[in-house]
Amino acid sequence: MEYEKQYAFPLSYINVPKDKVIKTSNLDTLNIRIKESGFKLSWISLVNKNLDIDASKLDQFGDVLLFDAKIYTPLIAEALTVASQDIVLLTQQAQLPYDQKETKMLPVKSGLIIAFAPGFETPGVTFSPDSIKVSGSKETLDTISALYTEKLVFEDVAESLTASVPINTKNLLDVTLYQNEVAYTINVDKFTEGKIKVPIDIINVPDDASISIFPKNAVITYQVNLAEFNNVNTENFKISCDFAKRKEGNLMLLEISAQPEIVRQTRLNINKVEYILKQ
Repeated sequence: MEYEKQYAFPLSYINVPKDKVIKTSNLDTLNIRIKESGFKLSWISLVNKNLDIDASKLDQFGDVLLFDAKIYTPLIAEALTVASQDIVLLTQQAQLPYDQKETKMLPVKSGLIIAFAPGFETPGVTFSPDSIKVSGSKETLDTISALYTEKLVFEDVAESLTASVPINTKNLLDVTLYQNEVAYTINVDKFTEGKIKVPIDIINVPDDASISIFPKNAVITYQVNLAEFNNVNTENFKISCDFAKRKEGNLMLLEISAQPEIVRQTRLNINKVEYILKQ
């Protein structure tokens, strides 16, 4: 003998578009009626399965998603091991309202802590992608200006490194990331130290004055990428002393007033010169 019984089949929504929030309370179960033997109906009562609804495949109309239950009848029948013709859908179609989130592109910033081996440095760390799309309420997104990677610590780095790192989401409440990790590249260059003798220029000397300084040259010590070492020459630098800022004791302070972009950590072997004002 066959009987009929009504069931509320639980629904789960998967692949929900990241810029939408489905109000699932409007349809979190699908009511069905099944005609089967009493024994089979008793067994079905013990079945604990959800029906996964792929939200990315639902048609959109205005501010609702359209749910057609008939499409899922074969899946329900398979889950309950009954024939499709024995299932009656008490809800055949439904509209699922959703809330639209705001979206925003945020730059990725480094949370990497890098200690280099002596003589090695980086011209920079790059990320791919260098920005990630996120979604959330406008109020929340307005408070976020960048995304940071998780903290990774590197010691004695002497060669370029490439791998992936997750985005730190600890403080990103109610924010959806379209991508949860990025690839990073730590570009590493070997640097060397160089020294170069440069003549000293005197500036702001009155037209009617004649000045002699001692010494007339100073040595600049600098660091440069090993690959650029041969591109550094005296003409790239300028050392100056300002007569208008002369000090007591016939002294003028020195400064490096020009240097090439490829060098760094420059320093002088002396910081002042003596001058003699000729009559």
